[in-house]
Amino acid sequence: MISFDKNIGVLACGLIVFLGGCDKPKILSAEPVATRAEEPAKEPAKGSSYVQLVEKDGTSFFIQDGKPFVSLGISVVEPKEPAPRDPAKGYNGLAQNGGDMQAWVAETAGRLREWGFNTVGAWSAEGMNRSGLPYTRVVWLGGNNGQPDMRLIDVFDPAYEARIEQQAKEQITPHVEDKSLVGYFFNNELPFYGECGWPTDPEKSLWDRYLALPKEAPGRRAAVDFFRKKYPTLEAAQKDWKISSFDELENTAHSTAKSPAAFRFKYAWAGEVAERYFALCEKAIRRNDPNHLILGSRFAGKPPAAVVAALGHHTDVVSVNHYQVDGKPDISMLRNLHALTGKPILITEFSWRSNDNRSGDSNQKGAEVTVPTQADRAARYRTYVTEAMAEPYLLGAHWFQYFDEPADGRSFDGENSNYGVVDVHNQPYEELVAAMKETNTAVSEGIASRTGPAEYFFDEKTWAELQPVQLDGRILSAAVQIPLAGARTSVKTDVGNSGRFDPKEDGLALSYSSGRGWGLHGDIALPPGLGGAKSLKIRFSAPKGQRFRVFLTETGDGPPGQQTYSGRDGADGESFEYPGFEATGDAQEITLPLEEGSLRAYWGNLRGDRTLSTAGLGTLSLFVFPGQKEGEILIREVTFQP
Repeated sequence: MISFDKNIGVLACGLIVFLGGCDKPKILSAEPVATRAEEPAKEPAKGSSYVQLVEKDGTSFFIQDGKPFVSLGISVVEPKEPAPRDPAKGYNGLAQNGGDMQAWVAETAGRLREWGFNTVGAWSAEGMNRSGLPYTRVVWLGGNNGQPDMRLIDVFDPAYEARIEQQAKEQITPHVEDKSLVGYFFNNELPFYGECGWPTDPEKSLWDRYLALPKEAPGRRAAVDFFRKKYPTLEAAQKDWKISSFDELENTAHSTAKSPAAFRFKYAWAGEVAERYFALCEKAIRRNDPNHLILGSRFAGKPPAAVVAALGHHTDVVSVNHYQVDGKPDISMLRNLHALTGKPILITEFSWRSNDNRSGDSNQKGAEVTVPTQADRAARYRTYVTEAMAEPYLLGAHWFQYFDEPADGRSFDGENSNYGVVDVHNQPYEELVAAMKETNTAVSEGIASRTGPAEYFFDEKTWAELQPVQLDGRILSAAVQIPLAGARTSVKTDVGNSGRFDPKEDGLALSYSSGRGWGLHGDIALPPGLGGAKSLKIRFSAPKGQRFRVFLTETGDGPPGQQTYSGRDGADGESFEYPGFEATGDAQEITLPLEEGSLRAYWGNLRGDRTLSTAGLGTLSLFVFPGQKEGEILIREVTFQP
């Protein structure tokens, strides 16, 4: 039985009146798929008090025992930080409750209710899952436990399917009759871009990883078949790939893309893998538990559109971890997720961290959502949750996380951020919890009035996935060589990476140490006078096998989500990326047609005109792929050509 505090009671009363309209609401329970299994799927519970999903007049919400609610939660609600390097620097709410687990649960559940939360988010203690609040559960259906980079490989292998079925039985069957359980997330931030759940190295995509499997592997055979269907003739394939014959594809562990269309093919293959993976997970979950909802796989921000569309066939809810440093949800992205799937959205992680905190957190590792003060965290919570929950298909939002991480880093990855609602001493951040209580109450009371259009439409332009670049139509009369001597330079790095520029007699050298994470890039400021350029020529030398790519960024740029971007000569702050290239070890030259770029997803204006303003270009960046250790690229010439 789910208990509701007085704030949620207001929500329930309002929505019960709301449900009394002339149209019967659409109840979306966890109905089984048309089974392809050896044993028949169980029928879902009828008229039970399990949490269900309701859609009416374009709005979505949860309901149980006639009580509607949207899910406002906090994740990682644990009694202590698991094995921090220095226990004295880690959160231990259990010790501060006399070692009494029931006392800690009572204190913590009481706090959540007082602050207007009604759900225990993912990764939380079993004691909290028994507190009377609705809760969510992550199940690891990845085929390869303990190997995060192999979670999606090889989904076409019958042994992979058998492992998912076994994992589902072990992790799901104990909870089939749990009335407080909302539903299951299957896995978290899956590596649909190849290495990670966000773009990193385009040459380590799921296509590249499947092609590197043994020739007889089911997944490799499926990948080659997918390629042959896309490219029925060798001539068609050679437009996008460096390939001499189809026999080469059958026998090589690597393929070289030579056009944006080839990278779009890689995204399409990610969708094929996703379709298979999601189908296996849905089948396993439905067979083992007909009572609870499937809540998606907690996307790490924006995955390829083909992956999102595949999920829509196999889930009740789309879940997304959606961090925004500016405090404003990306409404365009959320609407596109909804349009691609036709399913409601649950935000499963969002947060901010302040350098002004009581836990000594330096915020050196974690999502880059750093703000100056606790007041800034509070202000961003108000804005983000209010704007997100005004969207009628939004089912809720879960804050990450309950307590601050230890100052010297959590034990398994060193993350050391002030994400907590409480500090490591179990004391709430007063400004933040006041904002949470105020906002959660207002959102809950206002849910009954949400309305939306009959349907949303996917906007390919705002999704901005590998779309061709438009040029600004200007004309450059002669080539312009960029002066490298005295050029303004800077280096941007992820944690564990470093680099610097040094002037050389024959050019400009970027020396670097490329480690984990997203890597680094060296930036060279560009002068005015490039309007009308059609291509970029770079002469350079670097150690053989080292890999790079080019970013071109307009003036007026900044992080995604800014209100305005205003640059030189009408530029609107967009940033574009170009296919990667590999050094030969000798002096070499590359030429990049400017129209072959694509809009960067993680920097610059994502709502701009999708046109490369050559007259307003501000920066050329050389991106060094991660994991390449130490090296140096000597840039001898940079020329923009008509």
